[in-house]
Amino acid sequence: MSTQDDQIQRLHYFDNQFLKAEDFTTEQEYHLEMRRRHNRVLHTKGVAEGLQIKKKDNKIITVKAGTAIDEDGNEIVLLKDLSIPLEDTINFPQNSTVYIFASHNENKEKPQPDNSREENQKTRFFENAVIKADTKEPDANDKGIVKLGRFKLDKDAKVPDEAQFLNSGFREEAAAKLPGFSISIQQLKTKVVAEGTKPIDAGLEFPVATYSNPVSSTSQNIGAFLLVYAYSKNEGGIFNWRQEYRTEKLAEDSELMYRQYVIFQNTSRIQINLQYKIYAVLES
Repeated sequence: MSTQDDQIQRLHYFDNQFLKAEDFTTEQEYHLEMRRRHNRVLHTKGVAEGLQIKKKDNKIITVKAGTAIDEDGNEIVLLKDLSIPLEDTINFPQNSTVYIFASHNENKEKPQPDNSREENQKTRFFENAVIKADTKEPDANDKGIVKLGRFKLDKDAKVPDEAQFLNSGFREEAAAKLPGFSISIQQLKTKVVAEGTKPIDAGLEFPVATYSNPVSSTSQNIGAFLLVYAYSKNEGGIFNWRQEYRTEKLAEDSELMYRQYVIFQNTSRIQINLQYKIYAVLES
């Protein structure tokens, strides 16, 4: 955006004013940058509407029309449904995970008429969405991409049913940035207090200590708001979890502590292999 002496510029029009291409460019830059500023300051990056991934057949997926916003505030707009073939088994081999992501692209198109004095110039900017499928996971630090979804090809390199897509924890959805002390889930996920893998027999419980503070502490913090992520890959495995607060000593000669636990309970009839990751935020 055009600036002068740290001030934002926009055109002031009046009758009989002489305008050059630079002036019209300044006008466009003002509106583009203000819109992008709005997007990146008031919204998180991600899909705003549409852009769902659908299975078309065993070797083709369709990305539905829609809109996303990247981290710089660019609008990624796919006007029509797009089919992506995955027939190339060299690039998309069996049992590989396929990642689908979008980015913004801009090109100069539509040349001047042949009789124009500026015939090498293009008369339009064309903006479009670039949708890619790759077996390499996109860089999490790439501000210019928005993750749409992922899935794992089967032993015959075929696209699985949509119910088996692995979008959870990967697909990015745009949202409003919250004011004041409010923060997004991604900003909350900074302090991991417990993670691991644990086999739990049917009907048994597994306690995980997530937070502790001496009763004598001047901070008087007795716990934290927790984000709990857990799953089991065992077919038929069912579990739940609850929070539990205890005031206890771990040994006779130890200090009395406030302790916060997450208790995982295997409610299925089989042993499960639990994988978990727990974040602690907003200590209180």
